[in-house]
Amino acid sequence: MKKTLCYSAFAAFITLPTVSFAVTPKLAIGYGHMLLLKSDGTVQAWGSNGSGQLGTGNYTSSSVPVAVPGLTGVVDVVARGSFSMALKADGTVWVWGNNSDNLAGYVTSGGVFRNVPTKISDMKNMIGIAAAFDGLTAFTLDKNRAAWSWGSNSNGELGKGSGSNGVPAQIANTSDVTRISATNTQAVALRSNGTALAWGYNSSVDSMRVGGYKDGYAPASAVNVSAVSTLEAVPSNTAGLFMATDSQGRVLSWGDTNSGLLTCHQVSGSGTASLAQPYTITGLTGITQIAGGDTYALFLDDKGAVKGCGANGYGELGDGTTASTTQSSTPAKVGPVQTLGLPADVAFIAAGDDASGALGASGSVYTWGRASSGLSGVAGQTAASNTQATSLGINAGSFGNAPATYAGTQSGSIGKTTVDVGVAVAPSHVGATGEIYLVAIAAGGAIYVADGTGAWGAYDPQKPIAPYFKGGLPSRFPIPVVQDANFSGLEGLALIVGYGLGSDATANSDMLNNKRYGVVVTLQ
Repeated sequence: MKKTLCYSAFAAFITLPTVSFAVTPKLAIGYGHMLLLKSDGTVQAWGSNGSGQLGTGNYTSSSVPVAVPGLTGVVDVVARGSFSMALKADGTVWVWGNNSDNLAGYVTSGGVFRNVPTKISDMKNMIGIAAAFDGLTAFTLDKNRAAWSWGSNSNGELGKGSGSNGVPAQIANTSDVTRISATNTQAVALRSNGTALAWGYNSSVDSMRVGGYKDGYAPASAVNVSAVSTLEAVPSNTAGLFMATDSQGRVLSWGDTNSGLLTCHQVSGSGTASLAQPYTITGLTGITQIAGGDTYALFLDDKGAVKGCGANGYGELGDGTTASTTQSSTPAKVGPVQTLGLPADVAFIAAGDDASGALGASGSVYTWGRASSGLSGVAGQTAASNTQATSLGINAGSFGNAPATYAGTQSGSIGKTTVDVGVAVAPSHVGATGEIYLVAIAAGGAIYVADGTGAWGAYDPQKPIAPYFKGGLPSRFPIPVVQDANFSGLEGLALIVGYGLGSDATANSDMLNNKRYGVVVTLQ
């Protein structure tokens, strides 16, 4: 009886409205703008908009948060320079703002600006995004955790040798990557086993690459560190600087020795250059996230407290002053320093060009540092900067118990259409045994199911729904359904993505009874 009821409930797909999206919130900071990813999968933006980086369909700046129209199902955002980028749960990548240097995904010349999010053509199966600090080079991670790049390559940032990429291309020698971070001229990638790769500018051998490659156009090569996490590239002079946490949550730092950021000014003078690297910064323990800004860094610990060190001319450290913990600071100031004005349960931090931000676990939003041209997002802001955290009075949504995110994109006409769908599994379910399903319901009510080979078959209510995937549930699972296909006559067909915990009938029941599914595309 329970089995029959379960499969009968499946018919509810036919009239089910598109689900509300929900994701883990994030704040991203460019040169003059910020992007806020909310827990409903939508994006808000504020600050400068001369290149269309707010994505609002115009070039008008905003000193308060405004919605980015038409962008839903988003699971990640990036803001660097005047460039903006978003990743949807269906594995598609969207860009807007300054799209020069081939950032539009094809060869361009001169200034190219987009004031609305535009999908990168033929880019599928992506689960992560990143960009160089100047916003001139873009990176993604595909479903197999290989790194891709496109954009500027003036210092080998593409990881492909000389030349440029007008079309995104996979970077050789990258695999099992979980995160990419980049300065203006070099990039680092963290792998799941705690090792790291680097490529780009390296004339001073600052990235500690094995073999000491100085050629910026050398391929991605191993970094001489191991068992690290939370790897972050921090723009600091041309060379750059890198920070990571070890298994005990301590911060390891290597690279540029001229600014004093390497040691949080705990060691100064000419002897700094001869320090053994990586250097372990004193006073930082239990660190769970590092955010790299322009010659400064912020650190979030496991108790929700935020500290920082480095440049502070605009108050970007948030300690109530504009005194820096750098080599040139007078009087001498040793870091790290405590950021003031934040709640006790900070869950995320962000750093950019002299401006910083944080999100509380309940979704509260704070900014500090440079505030010109509406960058702070604070209504009525008149001061050029804020030296401690200030609330925006808006809510990004709670970090606790984030549900799954379902998304889909149809591109092109029905006669030549491309369809991508996908799911971002609820964080609490990642790694659990489960099944992911792809189902189609025709306008007339017929139901079809895609199996793991991508083959479609008629739905049989007497059998468990065939899974598209089964095993340990991944955090993100994009599915490229079709590309440039003629679907004329299939108008109104609805595509549904869902997942259930367990296997076979148990997973089916879990998906249906707990409504872990959503209509993500209706063909038109």
